[in-house]
Amino acid sequence: MLKKIGFTILIILGIVFTVGYFRYNPTVNITNTIPAYADVVIRVNLREIEYNILKDVVRHPFLYFKSNEKTTKNQEQSKNKISLFDAIEIPTDVFFYTNEHSLKDTWVSNVLKLKSKSNLQAFFKQEKIVKKNTQQGVIYFTYKQRVFFIRNNEVRVLFSFKKIKNIADKLSFISQENGYLSTSDKIIDNIKNSTQLIAIATTKDVFFELGINGKTVVVNGELAEKKSPFLSYKAKSSATSLMQASGKINKPFLFDFLGKKQKDNFKKLTTLSLDSIRNKWNGEFDVDLASFINQKDTIVTYEYDDDFNKISKTTIQENVIPNASFRIGGATFSEYLYFKEAIKNIDTDSLLVLNPFFKTYASEQKNSLFLYSTKDKIASNFKQDEKHRFSLFFNAEKYFETEKGTYHAANKYLLPIKTINAFVTSTNKIAVNINFKESPQSYMYQLLRKSNTKQKQ
Repeated sequence: MLKKIGFTILIILGIVFTVGYFRYNPTVNITNTIPAYADVVIRVNLREIEYNILKDVVRHPFLYFKSNEKTTKNQEQSKNKISLFDAIEIPTDVFFYTNEHSLKDTWVSNVLKLKSKSNLQAFFKQEKIVKKNTQQGVIYFTYKQRVFFIRNNEVRVLFSFKKIKNIADKLSFISQENGYLSTSDKIIDNIKNSTQLIAIATTKDVFFELGINGKTVVVNGELAEKKSPFLSYKAKSSATSLMQASGKINKPFLFDFLGKKQKDNFKKLTTLSLDSIRNKWNGEFDVDLASFINQKDTIVTYEYDDDFNKISKTTIQENVIPNASFRIGGATFSEYLYFKEAIKNIDTDSLLVLNPFFKTYASEQKNSLFLYSTKDKIASNFKQDEKHRFSLFFNAEKYFETEKGTYHAANKYLLPIKTINAFVTSTNKIAVNINFKESPQSYMYQLLRKSNTKQKQ
């Protein structure tokens, strides 16, 4: 086994250093690729992705080479299977685009060259994932939220996060010749010059890039001021907490996505109106989960002896609760919660009674509502940061190592992650860093393998 791995590494090294430069530094050709009506474009740099995985296999071969009876058997069975590569020519880049009006919620790929229509149909049949459809004389294949549109020797892929409606009309629309975006257009210029794995650009000056730097997945970009989800604010930050978030939400960006059903369900659950919350809340929030702490509660119960004498019985109940604080901005926000009896004065305490998990103490200060998980209102670790209008930090590694009692919850997708750090600057620059314990490439590779296995099942 070690000898096989050794030979494999030598071969890969030869490939990387012999042809790596010429293969993985191609000239990006976007001429006659993206229709002029596209207002959002995504570039997936397949060569850069391939190169990153290749380099990572060299660095961490044992994360990829796992030999056992099951994988050996699967490899033998796959020899006679038809690959998608037998049917479609895979380009150096794949582009996806959409249009807010005619293609709402639907993404369309650029044209992919078809090598063999019979091989593609055989691949669909083999995978048992695709259904053939015919509408208005248009033939296409569907699988869940994906559509494969074949015309002459070309293939286009459509996908959506919802069910695609009026498929035939959309296929007819994208088949029309309406001209293409030129390299002088800013949206094309941004994605063309990107050297990262994935680049996203819009006609409204929004731009994102996703890449990998060592064990960190990095997202950098810029938000448009008019459509930014975050308004001007001096965000607070804390690198010592388990989790913190701070910012000022652009309320239409959040609430306009909520329909009547979501609003009715929220009101049924809490008795609060989301429309009223929107009016009372100014969008500001600061959340800080510093740690989890042990809390002892004294519980007094009464019993009666044989002579009917009342006897008190005291027990100490120990629980683990989050040591957290939450600030919500808005001069009249707390008044609304008192009016709806979501906050009540009980004995000498003001409590948010909507939380069934632990006591939540409420306090009104400087046109803001403060909520605490402890009565003594442990001071937050926040520090004001004038450079950022939004900040987020999550120490995933420390969070999962912490004893959380009944609040313990393991997430297989977050377990490989050490920390997540994100912020938006005062000039709308955005940066997200996701730090992994091991290689992020192998993590994504394993996710794709599991996803593919589930689909075949």
